[in-house]
Amino acid sequence: MRLNNRGWGTKEMITMTAFLFIMLGISWYFISKLYDGMLTRNAVTIESSYYKYMENSIKDAAIDYYTDNNLTEPAILSYNLLRSMGYISNIKDFFNLTCTGYVIVNDNSYKPYIRCKDYKTPGYSAELE
Repeated sequence: MRLNNRGWGTKEMITMTAFLFIMLGISWYFISKLYDGMLTRNAVTIESSYYKYMENSIKDAAIDYYTDNNLTEPAILSYNLLRSMGYISNIKDFFNLTCTGYVIVNDNSYKPYIRCKDYKTPGYSAELE
């Protein structure tokens, strides 16, 4: 009986290396698709929750101003008024640019609206500012 003691040959090594590189490329593609989608979804979630936080901040400031001054009639409270009276500090977006906005108060309901460089609350009207 004669044994083949040559071991791995060049042809087998090239074939196995090519196979591994193809599998690595396929894996890389699917992993990058998975993480790109996750990063995009997370960025949108973080961004929308940040703007929601800013809307709630201006709303809380309007509630404080409205109750401190014993107001009862409907009103539109601008961000500039609330800031000048010391009820809120500067609100800034992700680019560190100051945002603006207002709160519509009607029958003890407070509806905040803000406008930043890349975001505007749906229903925001620049005339009410």
